[in-house]
Amino acid sequence: MSRKILAITILTFCVVGGIEGHYFYKYTHYTPIQTKSVRVSSFSRAEVEAYQLQLRKQLIEERIKAKKVHFEDEQIHCLALNIMHEAAFQPWKGMLAVAVVTMNRVHTPGYPSTVCGVVYQRAFVPKYGKIVCAFSWTCQPRHYIAWNQWEEAMKIAKDVYFKHWTLPGFRNVLNYYSDAINAPNWANREQFVAKIGNQLFYRPVQISENMEN
Repeated sequence: MSRKILAITILTFCVVGGIEGHYFYKYTHYTPIQTKSVRVSSFSRAEVEAYQLQLRKQLIEERIKAKKVHFEDEQIHCLALNIMHEAAFQPWKGMLAVAVVTMNRVHTPGYPSTVCGVVYQRAFVPKYGKIVCAFSWTCQPRHYIAWNQWEEAMKIAKDVYFKHWTLPGFRNVLNYYSDAINAPNWANREQFVAKIGNQLFYRPVQISENMEN
């Protein structure tokens, strides 16, 4: 009989203790620490609103800066890719010339206003019955790319994009082709400017006449 009473006593203690422990944990463990409130009564409403406007302006400026950095990184990458595919096996001046032509197009009416837009420009030409790309590698990927020239291509891309590097006489030069192929029809209508490596560079005649005038 004494064992039964002992067992009931122990069970009651455990239940009550568990309940009390639960409420102790519930109402003490999660009780937030009371801190002294900061007095802001010394600030007027106008000052608080001005502060919020300042914070908002700062946030907007930071977002614009971040977007600009991201945009510029994309443009540099596109320009370097074009240098790589179009002039990786050309002399350094030839790589620079391709970059200059690309940027010239960016600043010429009738072309896309961004580097990536110029590099990946394409259009359907009824005469050929197919889509023609401004730079052939964007339609027909190269089987071999000289990635060992990537660092050099990136350096040239940054110099041309940020420092506006160019070549003497390359103002408004918009087109070129390789002497490994027959001269395209447009070459007869444009002014020859220079041959660098195995690439021949041209300027539209109309632009040349405007420069002379």
